[in-house]
Amino acid sequence: MPTRILFMRFRLISYILFCFVFSSLAAWNFRTALARISTVSSLLSLLAVYLVVLAALAFLLAVLFAILTPGRLFAVVGFVVAQLFFVLPLTLLIFSLVLWTSKPPQLPPTALSVLSLTLLIAAALLLGTYIYAHFIEPYRLQTAFYQVRSGKLAGLDRPLRIVVLADLQTDCLTAYEQRVFRRTLELGPDLILFAGDYLQCPDRKSYRLQAEALAKMLNDLSFNAPLGVFAVAGNCEFRNGNDCFDTTTVQWLIDRSITLDQPKASICLTGLSLQTGAALALAPADPLSRLDSSTFNIVFSHQPDFVLDLPASHAIDLCLAGHTHGGQICFPFIGALTTACRIPRSQAAGSHQVNGTRLCISRGIGMERGPAARLRFLCPPQIMVVELMAP
Repeated sequence: MPTRILFMRFRLISYILFCFVFSSLAAWNFRTALARISTVSSLLSLLAVYLVVLAALAFLLAVLFAILTPGRLFAVVGFVVAQLFFVLPLTLLIFSLVLWTSKPPQLPPTALSVLSLTLLIAAALLLGTYIYAHFIEPYRLQTAFYQVRSGKLAGLDRPLRIVVLADLQTDCLTAYEQRVFRRTLELGPDLILFAGDYLQCPDRKSYRLQAEALAKMLNDLSFNAPLGVFAVAGNCEFRNGNDCFDTTTVQWLIDRSITLDQPKASICLTGLSLQTGAALALAPADPLSRLDSSTFNIVFSHQPDFVLDLPASHAIDLCLAGHTHGGQICFPFIGALTTACRIPRSQAAGSHQVNGTRLCISRGIGMERGPAARLRFLCPPQIMVVELMAP
């Protein structure tokens, strides 16, 4: 196992142990304080104070440990997740045990039992949420279908199906990724687009091994489509993933355009580099300025930010992207916590009209790796299918 991963796990385990010690000491002090409590309301107030103080202390420790970990932003999220799904349930369990075993005579036994059971259930719910978000939802693959109609596609005698695979983002290829590729072929795509972020490995050696495994997996499946398979660079690999597909049928399309072979409709496909996709306004040469407005123009990129920089007179009909993971962790009534780009949270995934064009963003296949929390919550992985149709 790479040294970086070992140190990361050591810091995480150390953080949980530190918090366990503080929680145990606080619980012992709480047990002593129970002797001075005579009402249930006072008990609830005292318990709330202890839990809030311990949560604040755990958060400060999380930030401190994250500062000492590479990738600080994702590390903070990782340690906060550890606080929420490991430290907090452990703390609730310890305090539940104290309430269950101490039972001072001046307090109603029923109230103590109910409160102890409530803490136990809360701990179980938090742990259950983690188990679901880590072991179940990340592999609950879905397929999202979108239809795009245009007068420029009037010559099509049937829908043209585009399958977008974004953010495979694995550090170890498994049967799950193979299932993704098999499902892609089963969808009968006319065109397959890889929208960046393929391998996120801790070191170059691991990356090379996984790149070889990825190529072998694709070749064994005869992974292809009638109009081709194209890819753009992501931002999590070494060298932007430029050697991920060296021995496969996948073609790189970086800041250049090709015409798709359709006899009755003129369709142009443009792939953007990582830099151009992130900030079109700062690109040294705008590959979109030369597009013909009479052609149905498709642009795909890893990051969707370029859509915000399009001029008012652009000729683009459809934009496809990934990068956001759909937020990866979403909450009811709130949605995605972040998109990790300039795109608003409300547009973290799905089909939207943005800046005079249709933008479709995939929730992606994998998860953020490294020091980040490997969770998906209310945001399952997704194969995105876009069908081009006559009006």
